[in-house]
Amino acid sequence: MIRLELTIIGNDELIAKLRNAATKAPRVMDEATYRWGQSVRAKLKSTPYPPKRPNQRYVRTGRLASSWRAERLGNGRVLIANSAPYSGYVVGGGARNRQAWMHSGRWWRGQDVIIENLPELGHNIVKELDKLLT
Repeated sequence: MIRLELTIIGNDELIAKLRNAATKAPRVMDEATYRWGQSVRAKLKSTPYPPKRPNQRYVRTGRLASSWRAERLGNGRVLIANSAPYSGYVVGGGARNRQAWMHSGRWWRGQDVIIENLPELGHNIVKELDKLLT
C-alpha cells in the first residue's frame, strides 16, 4: 500500500490570518463604508448649483448644500440624505426619486452623484481587505 502525505508549511499562519480578518472585517468594512459616505456627502455639499434663471426672484440661501449628511447605520451600511424639506423636489430622492419639473434637467440629481462615486467604495473595500490579509 502506498501512502501519500502532503504537508503545507505556513498553513497555521494562513488560518490565523483568515480568522483575524474574519474577526476584524465587520468593523473595518463599516468604517470604510462610513468614510466613503462622508466623502460623498462632502462632494454633494460642494456640487455647484446651476446658474440662476433670468429674472429669478428666489434668493438662494445655501441651505440645500448644508443639509447633506452621512449617517452610519451599522453592518457596513451608510445613509446619505438631505434633510432640507424641499430637497426631493430639487435634487430628487424619496420613494419616487423624481425632481419637480422646473428642476429636472437643470439640477443634478443626488442619486447620480452617489452612483458616480460607487467605484471609489469598491476600491476602498478591496484596499481594506488587502490590509487585513497581509
